[in-house]
Amino acid sequence: MNIFFDLDGTLIDISEKYFQVYKNFMEQKAMSPLSKKQFWQMVRREEKKENVLKKRDLIGGYKKFFLQHIESEEYIRHDRLFEYVLPVLQGLRQQGRELMLVTLRRNRHQAIKEIQKLKINKYFKKVFICYPSKIVGENYRVKARAIQAIASKKDVIVGDSRADIMAGKELGLQTIGVTSGIRNYNMIRKQKPNHIARDIRAIKKLHT
Repeated sequence: MNIFFDLDGTLIDISEKYFQVYKNFMEQKAMSPLSKKQFWQMVRREEKKENVLKKRDLIGGYKKFFLQHIESEEYIRHDRLFEYVLPVLQGLRQQGRELMLVTLRRNRHQAIKEIQKLKINKYFKKVFICYPSKIVGENYRVKARAIQAIASKKDVIVGDSRADIMAGKELGLQTIGVTSGIRNYNMIRKQKPNHIARDIRAIKKLHT
């Protein structure tokens, strides 16, 4: 059985990176940013951008700033591997599971560099770094196309977003939505995965 893992929000904590991009943008606009707790809660429940930014006319500028900086060295340094990730990956490998990593990143070089720095590349048989779709809501198709050649009905995909769950459904895989990342429980539940878990530690209980 293959287990396909998402990266951002599933294996690594991206909350500080997202907050720092937002905070720096707001400060450049001479605006007071929300607290990190407020900001992350709003992101996780997919609050409208104008509510997060406080001004509707800042949305376009923020999107551009976000895309320009979110994968830069300056902000990626804020990423942190969740403390339970290595033991879980080690345990799954010892059980004979084949692990795959599939992530959406615009900067392939930076993604490879980060994966190596986190020392998780050795646990994965294959790593798929996919360029995000320019069409809103189509990232799940990007992920599905990347893994369809090796995915089978008995496989599992684990992730924290609609793209992960819908990619799994597209291919007929078992889907596990985790609430450790960019979407909260209610947002994950809307996608109707086979299972919802707090984080990847649940995999050992669900698939042993």
